Amino acid sequence: MKNAVTRTVARGSGTYSLKERSEYFNFGFQYFGPFLYGFTKWLSARLSEEGLTNVFFFSRDGYMMQKAFELLEPDFPKTKYVYFSRKSLRQSLLWKCDGFSESLRYLTYENFISVGRLLDYYGYGEAERVSVAEQYGLDLTEDLPWNTLSGNETAKHVYGLLSEDIARRSREQYDLLEGYLDAIGMTGRVAIVDIGWIGSMQYALEEFARMSGRDLTVSGFYVGMNPENPVTGLAEGYLYNKDDLTLRKSLLCFFGGLEKLFQSLEGSTDGYVRENGTVVPTCAAYEYEGDTRIQGFIKEWQQGALDFVAFAKDDPSAGKVRDLRDWAMPLVEFGKSPPLWGVKLFSFFYNVDGTKQYFVAQKPLWKYGPKELVHDLSNSVWKTGFMKSVLKVPFPYFKIYDILRK
Repeated sequence: MKNAVTRTVARGSGTYSLKERSEYFNFGFQYFGPFLYGFTKWLSARLSEEGLTNVFFFSRDGYMMQKAFELLEPDFPKTKYVYFSRKSLRQSLLWKCDGFSESLRYLTYENFISVGRLLDYYGYGEAERVSVAEQYGLDLTEDLPWNTLSGNETAKHVYGLLSEDIARRSREQYDLLEGYLDAIGMTGRVAIVDIGWIGSMQYALEEFARMSGRDLTVSGFYVGMNPENPVTGLAEGYLYNKDDLTLRKSLLCFFGGLEKLFQSLEGSTDGYVRENGTVVPTCAAYEYEGDTRIQGFIKEWQQGALDFVAFAKDDPSAGKVRDLRDWAMPLVEFGKSPPLWGVKLFSFFYNVDGTKQYFVAQKPLWKYGPKELVHDLSNSVWKTGFMKSVLKVPFPYFKIYDILRK
């Protein structure tokens, strides 16, 4: 990556040396940092315009958002980092669903849903999924097509085996979630901050407030937002909104990488338990737990990004940028048209969401069968990066992605 970044950055009257820094720190400073700075300036302006002073940053993607916000707005009245996930919120609602088909209403769209992913959706942790699979002879890696899921015999069989347990777990989490909202003071008119995409978490939180009769009005602020669910409160995105989706595909081709950049070094929120009379969150095992190398990479790019935010904060010329979205463009273009050094940078990373999914290809093209290649590309959270990692040659990968998504 030495030829991909400059060694000294100059803005206004200041300079910042990147010599002797790691490639991950440099990436954070020169790509993630400007993106984070632009988002934070936009967030600060929108909160001021809406008169919102009670702000909740959602785990795990809100981790870097809160750090940058508190760096730029040290005197802001009230911010809090809180523990929510799609799983923890939707799990509290499943007990109200009437039968298998309705139980799928909170499931996020994917081309294929593995049996492991389905069990994760119903609230089963990694060890529990393995145990259930062994007990009932299930294949956790079996893919279930989304467009026939409601009629899929395997999916119906899984639900039929576990429906009573799913409802019991869900009702327990419903009661505990109410206690957690009380513990963090989430009531009245609040702002929530997260990475966004389709609004499933805001929708689930609003549904919970409606079902429980809680006094809660939610305004959501995100990197990008195009709600697929009928959210009732304000739901805005820094780079795109439902009224202007120009940058949506440009962002989502790299959504897995973006999420990893923002995330804290902890597992996703599994649910809630009561300890000493107080409801507290429980987290799944961190996907990189014990892997100090990958954790080191993440810490490096996050420190680089925060150093950039501090650097830009003290630079008078930074405030003259007319469109705050311009700060995000270097990282957006990186995701759309990844260089080989960038693909190598992210080659170690994967997500665990029912099954392990790597960002880029883990073997050369000649070792792939056609069906396996299509499957791995479909499940990749960085499709342009995956294509570049397989073919390695200059090619309009984003145009291919754009055609495939139409």
